[in-house]
Amino acid sequence: MRTSGVTSGLALAACLGLLAGCGGGAPNESFETTQTSDTRETDTATSSATEDARQTSADPTAAELQDEGQADAAQAVVEAWALLDEARRNSEVPVQDLAGVARGQAVAQWVSNLQMDREEGLAQEGETVVTVTAVKAVAEGEGEDYQVTACLDWSDVTYNGEKPNRGELGDRQQITYRVGPDATSEGELFVTHDPMEYEPCGP
Repeated sequence: MRTSGVTSGLALAACLGLLAGCGGGAPNESFETTQTSDTRETDTATSSATEDARQTSADPTAAELQDEGQADAAQAVVEAWALLDEARRNSEVPVQDLAGVARGQAVAQWVSNLQMDREEGLAQEGETVVTVTAVKAVAEGEGEDYQVTACLDWSDVTYNGEKPNRGELGDRQQITYRVGPDATSEGELFVTHDPMEYEPCGP
């Protein structure tokens, strides 16, 4: 397994409360330059991101997964990437909106990446194609967590009109996220850990 990117050491509270101080970056993650907290514009962007999520691939299908929890975990990753893409394309999406799809280390990392790339004036064009290839429950009982493996296809994604060099792994890279509930989420699932470790997608 190959390791990409850097892991942010910032806590969620620090990233959300002191956005200007968040740093760090990750391969294949480039964003736009400004942000706003306009509620009506945020609602529109979030709705768009949710619609994008419905258009991405979430294999294995719900019928192939063992239960509704696994299907929900797969969908959590798909929806997280829909919002990440929307935030990269649209600078009017506040970075705080990432807390709607992620918690813990994952949201701290993503907020840090988004803030840094917006400050650098990077803008994304195109969408990430997300294909969930495996879901595994990793805890027993109420509130169990899941490992969700997904192939991320960046073939159509460019930054500021240019396609980046993604190294020997190329445009299609696989990663396994940790997904689980939040103490206050009433069963809703979030991406809670992003290992920033990638390997080639399967055929």
